[in-house]
Amino acid sequence: MSFAGRLVGACLLASLLQAALATKLQWNITGPYVNFPFGSGQPPFMLRTVEGDAPDQVVVVTANTGGGWQLSSYKADTGDSVWNSTVSAPGAANGALYGLTSGAPDSQQQNNTLTTVFVQLGGYVVAVNAQDGSTLWQHATYNGSTPKITAYGDGSSPGVVYLTSTFLDTSRPVPAPVSYVEALDAASGAPKWANSTNPPPNSGLTSSDTASSLGVTPLPGLAVYAQGAKLFGLAAQDGKQLWSMTVTTGIGSGLSPNISSIVYVEPSPPARPYPVLLLTSTTFEQTRFLAYQFNASVEQPPSVLWQMTGNQNFEGSMSDALARLGLGVPQVSIYDDLFIFWSNRTSYNPVSGQPVYYTFLVARSLDTGAVVWAQNMTSATGPSKLPVSPPIINVGVVSLVTAQGLLVLDSGSGQMRYMIAEAPVDPQAAGGLNSYIPTTSFANSWGQLALVRCLGSNNPGSLCVYSGYDMPAPPTDAARALQRPAAGAALVAAAAAAVCWLLL
Repeated sequence: MSFAGRLVGACLLASLLQAALATKLQWNITGPYVNFPFGSGQPPFMLRTVEGDAPDQVVVVTANTGGGWQLSSYKADTGDSVWNSTVSAPGAANGALYGLTSGAPDSQQQNNTLTTVFVQLGGYVVAVNAQDGSTLWQHATYNGSTPKITAYGDGSSPGVVYLTSTFLDTSRPVPAPVSYVEALDAASGAPKWANSTNPPPNSGLTSSDTASSLGVTPLPGLAVYAQGAKLFGLAAQDGKQLWSMTVTTGIGSGLSPNISSIVYVEPSPPARPYPVLLLTSTTFEQTRFLAYQFNASVEQPPSVLWQMTGNQNFEGSMSDALARLGLGVPQVSIYDDLFIFWSNRTSYNPVSGQPVYYTFLVARSLDTGAVVWAQNMTSATGPSKLPVSPPIINVGVVSLVTAQGLLVLDSGSGQMRYMIAEAPVDPQAAGGLNSYIPTTSFANSWGQLALVRCLGSNNPGSLCVYSGYDMPAPPTDAARALQRPAAGAALVAAAAAAVCWLLL
């Protein structure tokens, strides 16, 4: 057998051994409402605790009480109950539950000081204290809409929650979405300001609009959104437009940017001493990433940190259906200084000349935009690992669901930690009802727990908590901290993972 053949065999064996390394169902919550609403585009709500203090807590819906909805909190390591509480909104017409969220990406939960569950009930947003289940405030939304909820608070400035409601303006020559943003004090629900976003152009094709598709992107002191190639910054305190600017994709691409998502990247000195905006530009089937960095103040527009330039430097866009599910938005890992995303890459059959499409999971550097690792998820020896969820990152670990099951990877190298080889039932990515967005926790002090809608089951309302290590827990004084690997070890692991996955 050739060296390459032996290496492929070794990689397959290593992957199978590692994936099979004592994965098990740690605990689960059954019931018809645990993952309700089934189509919510959010992972399970996690109350992240300070490292070493106490287990993380997961908050789920456990019952419809007739006059409201029961929320329940459980310890992530054992499933022990913490609290039960009923949430409701005024008026019988406001009984429909549309979702519950923290308002921030999972990767920001360690620094996000808002320990709040925002619940959408009919034309109301209800804020619930995730530590004890008490209702903090209720707010009637603009025109009874179901807005997109985004929020951030890092302790350096008052927390703000933004409600972005979008309506189609059919009076325009080209009908286009117009958004109305309400900014509330996250602690009290008191209105701070409300404004409409800038209207898109009156003629021509409607450009992208991140406010209408994702809500405004919050960061300390600022809220930002984009329309086409134009970026706008609003003051968090009063909604005043502080600046606007036109971004570019650099030299050689030949295309104007069409900003489809904005991700706030927290500072990480010394490499990134200031906040960064990671922008996704999607044009036709090409996706490019651009990073713009603030300098001394967010009151001034950011400047270019790096761009994907050139007409050959791009990633393949996800389909429109997957993009609408959020699978086109990159996920940030501050811990590893990278961002991870799905990409459709194309090559050509050397014999027929026909295009061949591959789905990759890719990690790029936050500092330079360069590829750190890329895994071909389209296996030549088995079924394709087609995406069902975005990759969700928490403290150096990325979890994701594919058409074949749950994967838990090391985010710095792409190396498999473990997998649950059970297919999701009726996933949205295949046109079905159920969303399967996972998250992970280190709550049991000795391994990664993955929380997701139960796989391989006809009970899609249940939540399953999977563990990758089937061994006795260490002494209670063992550290929960995930140790950052030494630089050399990380490089070796990344290289080995890349070789294995590219061969497979």
